[in-house]
Amino acid sequence: MTRLFLALAPFGVWAAQFGILYAIAGLACARGFAGARLLGYGAIPFLSVIVTTLALTVVAALFVAALRRSRASEESASDRYLRRLATASAALMLVAIAWTAVPATLLPACS
Repeated sequence: MTRLFLALAPFGVWAAQFGILYAIAGLACARGFAGARLLGYGAIPFLSVIVTTLALTVVAALFVAALRRSRASEESASDRYLRRLATASAALMLVAIAWTAVPATLLPACS
């Protein structure tokens, strides 16, 4: 069960990050806070960087955990598959999380 969690959790983290970024931008535009500033930065890019950093940290920890899983010779074929799947899904979601944050941080809000 732990291996299955390690394989699927990165997708959940990406989905949460995507949803939170979408909600931040949507609420800021709908409520007129798109021009708001936090610590001298635009509110949407600032919050996007924070959310993205947290998501990248969690998925990086899952990636490291997947790499450190025991590679015992008595490991079954399904366990080996799940370990490789967990490693690959975490690596893919690291890229996806960073890619999702690009428009939120670089493009103008509410345009």
